[in-house]
Amino acid sequence: MDNLNLFKKWGWLVVVILLLGSGTILMCLNLVFPSVLSDDEKGVRLTYLLLLLLVVASTLFLKQQFQLFKMLRHFFIWISVGLLLFTAYTFRHDARYVVSRLFGELIPSLGTKTEQGLSFSVSKGGHFFVEGKIRKTSIRFLVDTGASEVVLAPRDAERIGYNIKSLDFNKSFSTANGRIFAAPITLDRITVGNITLENVSASINKTDMRHSLLGMTFLKRLSSYEFVEGKLILRPY
Repeated sequence: MDNLNLFKKWGWLVVVILLLGSGTILMCLNLVFPSVLSDDEKGVRLTYLLLLLLVVASTLFLKQQFQLFKMLRHFFIWISVGLLLFTAYTFRHDARYVVSRLFGELIPSLGTKTEQGLSFSVSKGGHFFVEGKIRKTSIRFLVDTGASEVVLAPRDAERIGYNIKSLDFNKSFSTANGRIFAAPITLDRITVGNITLENVSASINKTDMRHSLLGMTFLKRLSSYEFVEGKLILRPY
């Protein structure tokens, strides 16, 4: 009975607190995220969410036999959860971009999709590495504009299904380290980030290499590529 009397005495104050709390939250959100709440659809959605949480909180209030402080605690917990979900949903695309940028900095070879194109950060050694996929197998390429074509290290070629012993290494190249021999091949598809090229001329090196090379048979088929301020930007057509 004491709880019931407490509700009769202070119930109106609880309702006022809930309404003022909801209004204050909306005002704060409008100050912090004006572009989001200026969208009519999102504004209506958030208002509906707050009203729904208000009903839920009221229900909890009744179930708790009108225990004022318990009800207020539950109300703010539900409001916090609702706002967290709303914020996560509203900024889900921005979150993907932030995660992409984060991984792009931590693992430069993964790259980051930007408005300028696919961006890769320079490695500590001053080289650019790119994570590519051939036949669903990830291969870490060293970007080499001096290589006339894509060149696979023997171990990478084996990983994507080539039998090294059956290849004909009849192609030769002159390098700073002397003449090398390679087996010419055509790759059905190479995927780097959101860039996919088909029927790419390449070769498999006869001797071991530290890294496979992403050469000009890939780079020249892009709309453009450039090195600027420690970044490699690849732009597809």
